[in-house]
Amino acid sequence: MLLSYYTAYEWVYSVWSEYSNDDVYAPQFRKKEVLYNDSMLQVLPRESNEYYYWKGELKARTGNQLEAQQAYEKALLGLAVNTRLYACVTCGLAFAHKRQGNFREYEKYLILSSISDNTCPLKENLSMQELAIFLYETSDQELEKANRYLNYSMEDAMFYNNRLRMLEIARKFPSIVSSYQQKSNDKSERLTRAICFISLLSLLLAVSIFYIYRQMQQLGKQRKAVTHMNNQLTELNNELLRTNHIREEYVSLFLDLCAAYIDKLNRYQDLVKRKVKAKQTEDLAKLANNKMSENDAKHFFVNFDTTFLTLYPNFIKEFNALLREGEEIIPQKGEILNTELRIFALVRLGIKDSSRIATLLFYSPQTIYNYRTAVRNRARDRESFEEKVKQLCPTIDESK
Repeated sequence: MLLSYYTAYEWVYSVWSEYSNDDVYAPQFRKKEVLYNDSMLQVLPRESNEYYYWKGELKARTGNQLEAQQAYEKALLGLAVNTRLYACVTCGLAFAHKRQGNFREYEKYLILSSISDNTCPLKENLSMQELAIFLYETSDQELEKANRYLNYSMEDAMFYNNRLRMLEIARKFPSIVSSYQQKSNDKSERLTRAICFISLLSLLLAVSIFYIYRQMQQLGKQRKAVTHMNNQLTELNNELLRTNHIREEYVSLFLDLCAAYIDKLNRYQDLVKRKVKAKQTEDLAKLANNKMSENDAKHFFVNFDTTFLTLYPNFIKEFNALLREGEEIIPQKGEILNTELRIFALVRLGIKDSSRIATLLFYSPQTIYNYRTAVRNRARDRESFEEKVKQLCPTIDESK
């Protein structure tokens, strides 16, 4: 229990010397404070963070600030910011740098210590008090911040009735408050001048409004000209819409022709089967090459995919936006569109009937129905999914 014993006495004499703050008793208390500080080092584990911290304290109290700084820096290694020891070490480092004239480092470590004090939190804000005084002494622009920091420290000290901290703050408070009040008075004076200036501007504004009113009359004629131009633009827009609809009609017609041709080939295939069964070889020879080959089908798909994406380059992106996240449909490497995308590309072109789609894509109507149902189940809004597909990739924004 020696460590607890020495720690208690070191703390008592440290705070006692701060509280007395005179030339009679304070020096005696500081001597005992240093004595118990040295005793602590005899029982603390060597190479520990606590050991280096109290070594730094001893060096600082005996006047060797460089060695104190070095010990504090060793103590800081590996410490978390939300620990009491981190706040103490950074506070000690700040004062060691201050005594060596390194005020930039002094400010830096005061800020780190204040952050740690408020992270723990223990409502022990010595670092914030010192930071407030430093800001007050070094920058007129930081008076408001210094006043806020000091008020914050006072509230914490009053929270747990720390008379020592309240006494320290009471010594520092008047000068900061006085400067802050003077700054507030200066601000009020500037505000008064600003109000006078704004009043003058208001008068000028009234004159300007009258002038603007006269100008508005002249702008009326220009508005008429702009309205005429807008009407012309509306007509052009309508013409573009008509052109877009005509284009879609042509594409639909093209696909209808393709569907009819494929259907015709399928009928030829049925006819061939009948001829084979009837052993009508002469008739069969005439029909031998009428069936669309697999290469022809692939060629048709490539042409369709290329033509469709040329007309609607953003179709895949906008289509996937209608699906739930993670359910997007992406063509594999080497594909332009896959089966699901082709089905809904045809839906976008106005072909809703599954049998027509099946004819175009060489599937059965049931297979097409199954594909459509599976994709619809992946949609964000299943009920209105296909209606939204029909509205994808508008060439002209019809809402304008």
